[in-house]
Amino acid sequence: MTGFASSHDVLQVPNEDSRSGTKLGKFRQFFAASVVTLGIFGLGTVLAYTSPALPKIESTGDLGNVTYSQKAWVGSTSMLGALSSSPFAGYGVDKFGRKNLMILLAFPFIAGWIFIPISTTFTLVYIGRFITGFCAGGLSLAVPIFISEMAEDHIRGLLSSLFQLMMVLGILFIYVVGTYVTWQNLAYISAAFPTLFLILLTSIPESPRYLLAKGRRSDATKSLVWFRGVNDPDIVESEISRVQASIDESKGEKVRLATIFSRSIIQPVLICLSLMVFEQISGFNAIIFYTVDIFKASGSQLDSNLATIIIGIVQVLATVVSCILVDLTGRRILLIFSEVVMAASLFILGAFFYIKTKNKEVSPEGFGWVPITSLIVFIIAFAQGIGPLSWTIMGEILPPNLKGPCSSVATFLVWFSAFLVTLGYEHLLELLGRYWCFWLFAIFCVIGTVVVTLFVPETKGRSLEEIQSLFNHSDKKKPLPASKECLAGQDE
Repeated sequence: MTGFASSHDVLQVPNEDSRSGTKLGKFRQFFAASVVTLGIFGLGTVLAYTSPALPKIESTGDLGNVTYSQKAWVGSTSMLGALSSSPFAGYGVDKFGRKNLMILLAFPFIAGWIFIPISTTFTLVYIGRFITGFCAGGLSLAVPIFISEMAEDHIRGLLSSLFQLMMVLGILFIYVVGTYVTWQNLAYISAAFPTLFLILLTSIPESPRYLLAKGRRSDATKSLVWFRGVNDPDIVESEISRVQASIDESKGEKVRLATIFSRSIIQPVLICLSLMVFEQISGFNAIIFYTVDIFKASGSQLDSNLATIIIGIVQVLATVVSCILVDLTGRRILLIFSEVVMAASLFILGAFFYIKTKNKEVSPEGFGWVPITSLIVFIIAFAQGIGPLSWTIMGEILPPNLKGPCSSVATFLVWFSAFLVTLGYEHLLELLGRYWCFWLFAIFCVIGTVVVTLFVPETKGRSLEEIQSLFNHSDKKKPLPASKECLAGQDE
């Protein structure tokens, strides 16, 4: 981290500039977002790799007999790598630049995947998983910042949602390909994506906001011209001047301890951190890591690999719908829907395994639809709300002059929670039984519902300056209005 006077306050385009945006500009912004989220596709492959790979490692005996502890560490070492990357990424995103940090992470990302298939012991697998997790975790910090800094207001939600869409596409890819290839070849194939990511990064410019913060005004102008698809120097220059003024203002601010703990800062930070934690303790990563095992344990007659692929397809489709809804219905309602439905599906899934475990006379054959239906509903709910929106809201509500350290802390907390969940899942499974694992995740979702209902404001349709003003108003204990549309309605 570089300190509190961070260069993370986000490049903004006011409504009049947004209306001046060209189709070429929107295409270029979409292309750039697609390129950088290819790194998040790689994150999806890291998350899902263990689901098809671990059963094959066990069945082939390539690495000897596999213990519960080894399975847990294969899953969790990638999360340990991800949380370890947070301080480096928080520093590097300002020191080297958003684009350059992504390039730096791509090289070890490729190497980490190569470590896994050449392994003859679990030690090398752990190393490969740690490296790929480290790189994926760093990208999870850099990518949302890059997108938020180059996107126009009215498509920021859509472009930010590509983060989750590309991640679930990576997960689906592993589910499908992992069914047909060895665990070694699956790792080799996965290495192709950070390679493509590295190549395509050379075709897009650096964030204009970052370039301005580093005093490279000419380069920033060229970058902004490219992203907006315009050649009118007046339009670009007015935006450049405005952003430069905000940078100068943020550099001149001295953040005192009392200011840090004011409601206008602590409230959005706590909201962001809470959403990040609830995303992880919903159990999503544990379910993604061990989907095949869950279906095998259910005794369902449906092939476990086929069921896993079905879930992956549903996840992708649900995320596509979420990309459309996020700027139509708003963030808050999707978050509440997500947490409530996830809790219900996890309670039902836990009940299925409880009955199966406690009542041996009940055959699972007649209830084989319960686990896949519950997981499909869970995945849809996750993809509609807490999955994509925790990252979207992080880029929207964090205070601009504290975004550097806050983003680093938030991503550290995400991956620390993911590490605990994935490491603890196998041990809780052995200690409490599968049903209690799902019930615990369901309880966390209920708590998440309460937190969202009480504390998370609507950010749909607002510029980042307007969002910050909401929390500044909260210092005066005024209620947070639901959205810009609500304010317009009141004026009428």
